[in-house]
Amino acid sequence: MKRTDYPQICYITLLGPRDNIMFTNVPPMSVVSPMLFYLGNLPQSMFQFVYGVEYYEKLKHYGLQLGYDLRMVYPDTPQFSIDRLLELTKDQPRVILLCTYNEQSIKKYNALFSGKIDIDTLCILYEKAEALWTVQCAKAFNKDMVWKWFYEVAINHYEIDKERLPFSVPILQKEVHDKGYVFSPSRVNTQILNSILGNWGYSKELTDEESIKEKAEASKNALADKDGTARQDLLIEQIKRIRAIETMVAYNDPDKKTIEDQSRAPLVMSTIY
Repeated sequence: MKRTDYPQICYITLLGPRDNIMFTNVPPMSVVSPMLFYLGNLPQSMFQFVYGVEYYEKLKHYGLQLGYDLRMVYPDTPQFSIDRLLELTKDQPRVILLCTYNEQSIKKYNALFSGKIDIDTLCILYEKAEALWTVQCAKAFNKDMVWKWFYEVAINHYEIDKERLPFSVPILQKEVHDKGYVFSPSRVNTQILNSILGNWGYSKELTDEESIKEKAEASKNALADKDGTARQDLLIEQIKRIRAIETMVAYNDPDKKTIEDQSRAPLVMSTIY
């Protein structure tokens, strides 16, 4: 029997050794991880993953303040805390993010999670950490493996209403609308746009060298055009795409009695002083 509810996804981050906090306004190094940066590309819930546009509309219409169900774990976390965490989240899809290369930390995590999870839990880890990670789970080293797991879980375990197409996983998983840009303020718009469309897995995978080269090229172009509006134009184009989707949804739901201000997401603008 497939599920008709779409729960929040529980993300469990396994961090490196706990470090002392020297300054309250500087995050500890243990939470500075590319894996945590990648979290923003993943869905918050199975409802968002399958029916992204409806999730977006409900958040906007009801003013809901939702986010990620994120649990941070350190190697010195006691066993009873792990057991309690797994018990409380047994009805949720679980994704573990192994955010450390530290061999001793990984050995402790192996002991904490051994026999406690199975292949229904996705473990996202760096490929070079695979030999150290001995816990039984579904493993993923790149985005293709990550999304393969999500699609299989959605299709095999959840009812997907075909009457609610085209805004669901089976139709829009191949479309590409916004691959993302180096300009940091555009990143959230990219994530919102693709999550609405169900276009998961849009992000580019670059090596460290390719990423540095791309950022350097973007910075060089921005400095050469300091008085131009290229970056503002980029944000405006993203806003136009989001508004186009909002307009299409409004036209396809004539029974919804809303005015313009109620059908649009708030536009936040900031000016450097």
